[in-house]
Amino acid sequence: MPGSRRLGWTRLSALSVVAVLVSACQADIQTPPPLPTSLQFQPTATSTLPAVDTPAPQDIPIIPVEQAESAAPQPQVTLPPALVLPDASGATIACPANTGRWPLVSSLSFGDAFGAVSRMEVVQDWIYLLIDGGLYRVDHRDVDAAPVDLASLALEPVLMPGEAVDGLPVQELSDLSVGGDGVTLHLLDKAGHVFSLEGVTLDGRIAYRALPSFSANDVFDPQMMALTIDPLGRVLLLDSARALLWTPQPPDEDDGRVSISLEQIGGSQALLDGVDLTAIGGTVYTLQQNGSIRTVINTVGSSPWRAANDLELGLSLRTSTHLGPEMLVLVDGLRREVLTIVPAADSPNAGQVITRHRFAFADLGLLRDAVFAHGRLYAVADTDLLIFPGPAESQGDSCQAAQAAGFAPPELYGRDILTLTENWVFPISDASLPEWPRLYPGARRLYRSGVHRGLDIYRVNAPVGFSIGYPIAALAPGEVTSSTLLYNPMTEDEWDERTENAELAGQTSAESYQRFSGRRVVINHGAG
Repeated sequence: MPGSRRLGWTRLSALSVVAVLVSACQADIQTPPPLPTSLQFQPTATSTLPAVDTPAPQDIPIIPVEQAESAAPQPQVTLPPALVLPDASGATIACPANTGRWPLVSSLSFGDAFGAVSRMEVVQDWIYLLIDGGLYRVDHRDVDAAPVDLASLALEPVLMPGEAVDGLPVQELSDLSVGGDGVTLHLLDKAGHVFSLEGVTLDGRIAYRALPSFSANDVFDPQMMALTIDPLGRVLLLDSARALLWTPQPPDEDDGRVSISLEQIGGSQALLDGVDLTAIGGTVYTLQQNGSIRTVINTVGSSPWRAANDLELGLSLRTSTHLGPEMLVLVDGLRREVLTIVPAADSPNAGQVITRHRFAFADLGLLRDAVFAHGRLYAVADTDLLIFPGPAESQGDSCQAAQAAGFAPPELYGRDILTLTENWVFPISDASLPEWPRLYPGARRLYRSGVHRGLDIYRVNAPVGFSIGYPIAALAPGEVTSSTLLYNPMTEDEWDERTENAELAGQTSAESYQRFSGRRVVINHGAG
């Protein structure tokens, strides 16, 4: 029996773990001018940006802060582009008077509710969106010209879970990034694979295939949280389990065109809390769980670079050249803000916010991601696509900043998930939630070429005395839909056979998943 599989079987069988599985409650309007696409802040003779508090945009009137409240913007049909400052905080307010907003539906789903949009990118004329582990797209020209009273925008499915790329099944896509050519999309699968997709022709290939043998002698599988493309064209992967940065190595001649090995290019203990990353020049920036940003330069570790300040929920970090030089763009999901930040170049303004776009829709869900492209700002909030400047829902209204307390709670599949679960109880009394993403639903399970569906509780975050026989409660009242009455423990030979079959197939079969799940009780809590 291969040593790697024997080690995996021994390691997993020796750990006490409980997987908590929760069943899923499953007009004639003039188009406004676009945002500017040229440099708004001219570099000085030393190629550094001037002081942020005295910007001098070209041909764009700036409203002084002391006049901001009395200088509310007119209807969007006459609104000047870009850096208008309609409030005392220096933010550009995007609201129903100047912003287009449409719910998203699949062209194949006949109006069925989506889960929340998790990521977006723009490739030439196409807006690409990750939803429910699948890749969709819509032509930006259809969005730009959409009437304000359009009920919804239909998305074209591009790459869905269960479909194969070069014979390897897609499981759940979790991140995407555009290559330096501006055309190639790189897609991260929760199972650990990386796919490349030509954004116009949709030709796909496997850029990196994650194999169980990669981590045969290690305690933790790599847990890839995000990917980006650096200026050298390399795919960078953020590993929150080992606190490392990886890049796929070129494939060996014997492996054909598929990479199956990774090269470590950086690491720092702080990357255990990393959730997203991007790169400018030779510097990699990582967004941390607390909203701060760190820098990683080659293999010398990482350093704190920008504090979270007033950021409440950082969900996305990317780069953009919509102002000319390359800048960082940070999305605050709770505040519904998009911040443009000066990067860590030779500039006295490094780390400072130079533009702030705030979405003021009282019923808007979490702002998940945003991209500056084609002279506009495209953003996604739960299942809505927004475009600023865009067709206005109303004429003559001024834009007022929305109060955070009035924002809509986040939704999944059209349901207020916080209200739905507010009376749920944690099934293990006195236990705490784990700190590590690898123990949560959606984590990779490399040994079986699959994706985790439960929450793992180990002794390290369990109450004293936690072991076999410890009482487990239900999350909420519900109906038992299935339970394991008789279970014969898996033998080592069966383990080897099932993991080998999973590696060959590129995924865990339904039958094998039930065996790997062990004893379980499935409860339907209702309410969808």
